[in-house]
Amino acid sequence: MFRIFVTILMLAISTANSWAESGLKIAVYGDSTTEGWVSTDGGAFLTRKNVPALLQEMIRRDIDPNAVVYNKGVGGTQASQILLGVDGRNEAWDVEMSQSDASVVMINFSLNDAYFNQVPTPGMVSEGPKEFEYILRTLVKTAQVHGKTVVLLTPNPVCKEPRLSVLPYYVERIKNVATSEQVSLVDHFYATQKEKDWQNQLADCVHPSEAMYADKARREYSVLVPLLSSIN
Repeated sequence: MFRIFVTILMLAISTANSWAESGLKIAVYGDSTTEGWVSTDGGAFLTRKNVPALLQEMIRRDIDPNAVVYNKGVGGTQASQILLGVDGRNEAWDVEMSQSDASVVMINFSLNDAYFNQVPTPGMVSEGPKEFEYILRTLVKTAQVHGKTVVLLTPNPVCKEPRLSVLPYYVERIKNVATSEQVSLVDHFYATQKEKDWQNQLADCVHPSEAMYADKARREYSVLVPLLSSIN
């Protein structure tokens, strides 16, 4: 573990020199677990300690003090909405990518894609795993056309239906796209399940606690540092 920490630190120092003048910008797209919603027994709140914010803190500390990590997450959304630009916040994906000044784009979908496929809802596209993979691949390829380095994220696991039994199929599709398109992957889904009592960090069985968000941020950072070093 210490060797891994030292390696990450050395890569961060090296990468910092590369980004010193240009300024690093990363955009993170996704659902409520990107935006930063936390559920409690008394309700829900939007935490400032969301993953993009925590990533920005770590990157500014170790790599680039002027780095910006944009939180482009929108709660309740699925991949088709970001593709079409109907998530209520972002432009259609091709336009979004053409206008974005981010060099790295991180994509975190599947929780709502799985949900709406199991619970048909008026106005929401039903994305089975196959359709989800096609949409995700389109997001990746479009971002790459616009010169973005893409990182795919699997979701945190859940502990109740209607997502529980189908979410693994969506996770496998994310991994398929990462492999075939040769982009970096952060696998929260299986890594989190190796942690003791991980279910206790999901008050509503879907949304992480601030502690789990911190774990996710550290996991993403460990993948980002060598990636940033390799592209600069």
